[in-house]
Amino acid sequence: MPLEGNVKEFGLADVLQFISSNQKAGVLQLTSRNDKASIAFDYGKITGAVYGRQGRQDQLHNYLMRSKKVDREKLESILKIQNETGIPLGDLLLKEGLMSQEEINGLVTFKIQEVLDEVFTWSDARYKFNPDERLYQNSRSQVAIPAEVLLLETLRRKDEWPAIARTLPSDGIILKKTDIVPIVEQVPAEVIQIHEMVNGEKTIGQLINDGYYGRFRTFNAAYQLLQGGAVEIIFAPEPEVKVAEKQAERMASAAGKAMTALSVMIGLAILGGAGFGAYKINKLTAQENNLVQRETARARMNWLKNRIEVYYMLNNEYPTSLKEITGDRKIISSFDYHKNEEEKGYQLGIR
Repeated sequence: MPLEGNVKEFGLADVLQFISSNQKAGVLQLTSRNDKASIAFDYGKITGAVYGRQGRQDQLHNYLMRSKKVDREKLESILKIQNETGIPLGDLLLKEGLMSQEEINGLVTFKIQEVLDEVFTWSDARYKFNPDERLYQNSRSQVAIPAEVLLLETLRRKDEWPAIARTLPSDGIILKKTDIVPIVEQVPAEVIQIHEMVNGEKTIGQLINDGYYGRFRTFNAAYQLLQGGAVEIIFAPEPEVKVAEKQAERMASAAGKAMTALSVMIGLAILGGAGFGAYKINKLTAQENNLVQRETARARMNWLKNRIEVYYMLNNEYPTSLKEITGDRKIISSFDYHKNEEEKGYQLGIR
């Protein structure tokens, strides 16, 4: 019987532990919309991982370019040899003495952890385990990491993420340095590196792409800098729920104006006195506000559902109340929410 399904039904951590405890070999394929990831196993241990966003993969050489761990000119020469011979990049780096086996293993482990960090943010993803598939079969640089080790680190990061996300809710945020300079001896090297990259123009998303620490570690470094007063937020995109509400209001307003014009035409056409015509006009124009309210409520509900699913992904359970996912009292008072313990679900409705 094939091992496949949706992480909503069987949590990703449970899937990984099942493969590990049964000492399986093969590749776990994960798909969420246009994003795909592959996690390789050998006798239950994780040996590699590949992640592609919107059909594009972040190749190892791109990471080496950004990290400057290898001279750019030398790396380009190595890549040319790789294209001509098909020899894995790690083997060429090792052969040329540009990186030690320990450094390569550390790099592979980092990339695996980065992939796990990403896929654990997927609240809706299909998975399928292919026992006949392998990754990096021809590479001499192999790692075999117990799944429990990587899972513990992933879960630790999940525990830290909600506080970071509340402070830095978007990768579109732009940071600016203050007069406070972090002390090198007191903070991790990645915090110093991210501080050097902050220039008042780059978004956090650009810091992730331009750097080599991955999504979680970049956000975590920015969070530490912000908490220490070394940076400040100078731009933050409007929350998705507010954008959705404004779009709904614009749509409803346009529809309301059309109905108002129609009501005037109907009122003028009605015979039998201004009283009945005025009644019809008022009845139709009153619908504009109702439409605005309906569209706004629908936008808020969609936003709430997304936040609830993200909460479930981070905590493996649904929130007990809406206060756990939003501090907006207007939203909380507008919806009825109940956590269903027996069915492991929830009910959400408009009051």
